[in-house]
Amino acid sequence: MNWILFIIGAAILIIIRNQVFKKIDEDEKKALATPGTATFLRSNFQEVIDYLLSKPNYTILFERSDAIKIGVSLDSDYYLIQQSYPKVFIAHIKYSNLEQEWRFNRNESSQHIIYELKKNT
Repeated sequence: MNWILFIIGAAILIIIRNQVFKKIDEDEKKALATPGTATFLRSNFQEVIDYLLSKPNYTILFERSDAIKIGVSLDSDYYLIQQSYPKVFIAHIKYSNLEQEWRFNRNESSQHIIYELKKNT
């Protein structure tokens, strides 16, 4: 009898856990799809954004409060610039594969970041 109660209790806990995680996933998906303005990136790394936009056919594909995607299309070629305390990440993604990734401190100069991007692409 104790085993049956234990199995029923475990099943109920698993169902509740799955419902909670499903709700969290839905909220996160909605947050990631919500556009915004990357104020910190634009105010501190505008030269890097301008450098990436100067590449042929590159435009801003998506922007939210902590990230900007700049490239030709999300399916073919783009750069992701993302802030994450205390770092700034830049990733070059081509056909859904990570080609190159850079990590910089927030106090790095835009000129240094552009130099690293030019050197490795």
